[in-house]
Amino acid sequence: MKNGYESKFIEAITKDVLGVLNFMPMNVAKHPVGINSRVQDILDLLQAQTNDSVRMIGIFGMGGAEKSTLAKAIYNHLIMSCHGFEGSCFVANIRQEVSNKGHNGLVGLQEMLLRKTLKRKSFEIDNIDEGISLIKTRLQ
Repeated sequence: MKNGYESKFIEAITKDVLGVLNFMPMNVAKHPVGINSRVQDILDLLQAQTNDSVRMIGIFGMGGAEKSTLAKAIYNHLIMSCHGFEGSCFVANIRQEVSNKGHNGLVGLQEMLLRKTLKRKSFEIDNIDEGISLIKTRLQ
């Protein structure tokens, strides 16, 4: 507590509390049928390996199969249960953004991912390759 350690401790607590309070969960239907068991199945898959490696899942299926709803429910669960994340970002409608804006749509999504995850007001990326490199280095 001497030499400013108390203020650093209070600052760390404040940062953690604000991170939890500022989380806005994704909108998911109030009573989606069968979603809890599907969320749990995917969470079990994500926890299957205990090393600190990056894990990725893909959700695919026909249109209207509630893929986005499932992804939002998993995102909400992970963010609410694992307060260790310094930042998070849910990227939705990727196909639509890229098809509407082409190259600029993908660059815009890369900028949004970095901006929200790193909690910065702006991020400027000139091209897709630069965005890939920035994401790799900044989000290791």
